[in-house]
Amino acid sequence: MFKLKNIFEDPNYKKSAKTRIIATIGPATASKENILKLIDEGMSIARISLCHDFIRPNMEVISSIIAAYKERPYSTCSIMVDTRGRSIRLLGFDGCSSLRFEKNDIIKISSDK
Repeated sequence: MFKLKNIFEDPNYKKSAKTRIIATIGPATASKENILKLIDEGMSIARISLCHDFIRPNMEVISSIIAAYKERPYSTCSIMVDTRGRSIRLLGFDGCSSLRFEKNDIIKISSDK
């Protein structure tokens, strides 16, 4: 006999919750073991902040998140990459710690090195 209660007791049952739990993954939580704990506690969105980093250092973290979710096939998760917003990062001013611009100065920004 089918009982609704049996579905919810099955650990492989995918619940379609309307509430999402977002956890920011940083240096303290980036290991696969810690990500597995977060998944077991209900994390549904793993947030990675790029406000101070570029994507390349975070590729290992993204790989850990994907590997952890492969070990928990009953869970679903999204990866949210949070960027700083509209800004331009400038590097390589040969020891210059600050720049001053005056009104009507023309500034050329290029990706050329």
